[in-house]
Formats: sequence, structure tokens, C-alpha cells
Amino acid sequence: MTPILAKRDSQVSVVLQEAVLKQKKVLWRLLQLHSHDYSDYDLNEMSSEGEYRYRWFNAYWEEPTRHPFLILVEGKISGFVFVRERDGAEDWEYQIAEFFILRGHRRKKIGRDAAHKALSLFPGIWEIGFDDNNIPAVNFWKSIASQYSKARLEPEPGRENRSRYLLTVDKKLVG
Repeated sequence: MTPILAKRDSQVSVVLQEAVLKQKKVLWRLLQLHSHDYSDYDLNEMSSEGEYRYRWFNAYWEEPTRHPFLILVEGKISGFVFVRERDGAEDWEYQIAEFFILRGHRRKKIGRDAAHKALSLFPGIWEIGFDDNNIPAVNFWKSIASQYSKARLEPEPGRENRSRYLLTVDKKLVG
């Protein structure tokens, strides 16, 4: 039975679907799971209502420079990615602001495929930041960055214990 699962995992179809307003509640729930996972690395504490705050959440439905995507595998939700376009004097054009794969979907190349699809949405310079203590994220983004010839790792400006990759994506690869 294990070989069938391994074979199936390598052949799943990963789709990024831009989230619409009626999916906002679903994304909020996924963001809560993501925030809980990430609470080991940041100081974001749960509110008295039992939720993690994310001050930019509503902006993903209000600002044209922010793009929320659901990650789907075989039509089922597997995670999300928030993409942000530059809105100031940053040295990047696009940013993966948040990236999350449900625990049961990890280590199946879904995250890898979703990350590459997200990066290929817009040609240009991308920033991907992560906490240096989050070893799974460090390893994951290192493996993603290794696929890009113009990738460089550096400390994230103005943020302690954080690093970032700057990647250049030369052309749009997905529609």
C-alpha cells in the first residue's frame, strides 16, 4: 500500500485558485491554523476571543496589490498563499507574505508545487521572508530558492532573527 501512496503523491495536481469574497471565512480559518503553527516563532498571542490577529487580513479583499490564493489538490483545500505587490520603496516587486500547507498535506511535494506556481504568477523580483528559528521553513525555502539561478539569501532588513530570499522570476509560467 505504501508504494501506491508514494506514487499518487508525486502525481497530484496542485492548483492555485484566487480566493473570492465568499471564501474569506475559509481563509480566516486556515490563517488561524497557520498562526497557531507559527506561534512557536513569533510573539503573536491569541486574543481573548480565542483568535489570532492578522492586521492585513481584510486588505486582501480591499487592496488591488494583495492577492489571496487557496491551494487545492484534487479539488480539496490543502492550504493558502498570500501574495503582495510592492507598495513602496522595497527592493522587491512581489512577496509571499504568508504560505501554509495543512499538516496532512505536507511532505508530499504539494508545498513545492504551490510555491513554484505562486512565484510564476508574476515575473519580477520576489521576496520570501522566514524566521531563522523555523528550521522546516528555512529548509523548505532553501530548496525552493535553489531552483532559481538569480536567488540570494540575506538578513531581512530591520528584523531580528529573520532572513529572506530575493528571487528573480524571468517569465510567467502559468496562466
